[in-house]
Amino acid sequence: MNDCTDTMSLRGHLASGPLEGVVTWLFTGVVRVARFADRLAAGGLHQLLVWRERSRQRRTLADLNERMRRDIGLGAADIHRECAKPFWLQ
Repeated sequence: MNDCTDTMSLRGHLASGPLEGVVTWLFTGVVRVARFADRLAAGGLHQLLVWRERSRQRRTLADLNERMRRDIGLGAADIHRECAKPFWLQ
């Protein structure tokens, strides 16, 4: 038996008495919190990866020489302005 069926049978066992509504309400709340935590963790990981990539790109931009900056059409002031931003700002 997997975790899901174990949980469902536990819920059914607990919810068979006079507290059936309370147990169902609590169980539903726990499931919702667990799903929210999963989404939050996945979203947080994604955001950390975005910030890491943004920081890497700004370091690379800062390392460009004058010829490379001219090739992409950016001046030293443009590069300085972009690299001065914190990693969490787009």
